[in-house]
Amino acid sequence: MAQNGKKVLAVDADPQSNLTELMMSPIIADLDENEKTEVKQKLKDAVYSITKTR
Repeated sequence: MAQNGKKVLAVDADPQSNLTELMMSPIIADLDENEKTEVKQKLKDAVYSITKTR
């Protein structure tokens, strides 16, 4: 839909962060292994903290 000019909101509310990881995969692909691990953990921590407060 975004490619057709529509506004799209993607909400990733699961602890596995699958949607976030998928959408960030082009960025994550350019990182080295240590950076990948760090970014993935930060994403999971962020999603977990949001879901934990509910």
